[in-house]
Amino acid sequence: MIDWCSDYPRIPALTMDGFKRYKRGCPPGHFLTAVIENDLLGAVGHADDDNARALIQIVLYVHNRLEAPHGYKGCVKEHCERKRG
Repeated sequence: MIDWCSDYPRIPALTMDGFKRYKRGCPPGHFLTAVIENDLLGAVGHADDDNARALIQIVLYVHNRLEAPHGYKGCVKEHCERKRG
């Protein structure tokens, strides 16, 4: 099991909760959608202060550890629709 607190200590707990919900098929908010879909401008534009400070670790988490589709526009909608059946 991944200990995100020690591997990615700057990522806010609410952001990690958003990733967990996304993996189950719950659409994330604008910030996480932008991050997951590899939209840097959108991510920076929607980040609150805590997520802005943690953005590098958040991106590394997505790239290295997120066990759900990521990296292209539309992947969030596709994944959530597929999970809902």
